[in-house]
Amino acid sequence: MALLPRATAVHQARKERLLKMFAPQEQLRRSDILYDGNYNPPLWRFGFAFKHEVALQYVKDHRLEISLGTGGLTFAEALAGAGERRMASLTALAFLEMKDHLSEKCGFYLEFAQVFSHEHSNIIYLWTNYDFEEQSRFCLDYDFVLDTLEEAFRPYSGAVAEPKWYLDIHDGCLAIM
Repeated sequence: MALLPRATAVHQARKERLLKMFAPQEQLRRSDILYDGNYNPPLWRFGFAFKHEVALQYVKDHRLEISLGTGGLTFAEALAGAGERRMASLTALAFLEMKDHLSEKCGFYLEFAQVFSHEHSNIIYLWTNYDFEEQSRFCLDYDFVLDTLEEAFRPYSGAVAEPKWYLDIHDGCLAIM
C-alpha cells in the first residue's frame, strides 16, 4: 500500500512538469507551426478555453433549445432535475449547441476539443497549428470573430476571454514524456 501515495506523487509531479512545458501560449514558436513532413510538432489549438459548466450556463443564458426533436425544450427546462446520467448527455449537447451558436454569431465555423490545461479542459477554437494557413483564409473578418468570442466568454468566470494556443489533450507528446 505504501507505493500508492508514492505513485500518485510521481504522477502529479509529472503532470505539473508537463503543464509548465505545455502551458497556454499567446504565440507559438515557429518550430511549433512548421510542418515539413519530417518534424511533427505537438497539436495546438487556437481559441477560447473554458470549463464544462460554462457551456451549460451559456446554453441556458441564451435560451438555446435541444435540437433532438424534443418539441422546443430549452436546456434550462431539460437541466431542471436532470439526473447524473442525463446531465452527461446534456453537457455533450450543450458543447455542440454552444459551438454552433457562436459559429453563427461570429460568421466563422468553429470547432470544439479538449485541451491540456490547469483550469480549463475544453476549447472552442478557430484553427490548429496544422491547418492555420488553410483555415485562416476562410476567416474574412478576424477582428470581428475575436471580438464576438471575447464578448461571449467574458461574463463567465470559468472561461478565458482571450484567445490562446492550447495543447490538445490527446496529443501523443504527452504519452511519451
